[in-house]
Amino acid sequence: MIHLYGFILGLAMVIGVYLIQLQAKKQNVNLPGFDYLIWAVLLGGVIGARVYHVITDYYLYQYAFWDIFKIWQGGLGIIGAVIGGVIAVWGWLKINKSNQIFGWLKINKINKQLNLLTILDLAVFGLPVAQAIGRWGNFFNQELYGLPTSLPWGIYIDFINRLPGYENFSHFHPLFFYEMVLMLVFAGLVWWMVRQERFSGFSIGSGKWFLFYIFYYSFIRFWLDFIRIDKMQFFNTGLCINQVFLIIVMIIMGRYWFRKKQ
Repeated sequence: MIHLYGFILGLAMVIGVYLIQLQAKKQNVNLPGFDYLIWAVLLGGVIGARVYHVITDYYLYQYAFWDIFKIWQGGLGIIGAVIGGVIAVWGWLKINKSNQIFGWLKINKINKQLNLLTILDLAVFGLPVAQAIGRWGNFFNQELYGLPTSLPWGIYIDFINRLPGYENFSHFHPLFFYEMVLMLVFAGLVWWMVRQERFSGFSIGSGKWFLFYIFYYSFIRFWLDFIRIDKMQFFNTGLCINQVFLIIVMIIMGRYWFRKKQ
């Protein structure tokens, strides 16, 4: 049985990979063994996404341990997917540039100029679109919705999928849709920027594209999480665990950005 959630994620991955390859071709960047890399990133991303979700929403699984493995029911944190994907890329490069470990996986004639920052920068040209498409999986699973609303674009949530305390409300903010639109805006922005000479400092391999993506996504998720209701509070701060983590990420990315400009 093919679950719609899985189909949407698969479609998102295919389109994202195509856009990355398209930009690599435009930038004359050779990606040897790219098919192997995609499988490594997919595995690392799924594991990272699930682990992050379980950590930030552990209350959902403290009495249902085996539900942790039911990823087709939803519950994949994009932040964790990015972390897992980065680790997978790093590991893939290490394996393929080493003559000592996993020799059977080694890809001969690997481009010595191909490094972690180059791959991460290229990923920015496909990842936002893939995220936007993947968010429709949240719609069909009736998850990732916000506070109750009477706005015309509020989405109806079936009673069985309403969180405790919100059973008497029927329409909620389409949080997944807000993020989808904002990520498509970002995708359009980076594809426009790469064509402009005035942004020549954003060269592929500088790491600036990836830093830009991480800061942008952390920023929008920080504010969107204020209207999210399925979240774990961080003590009595009014923030959730995810928002605290995002603040830390934005500070680190901001400091690193300015250090690269000096």
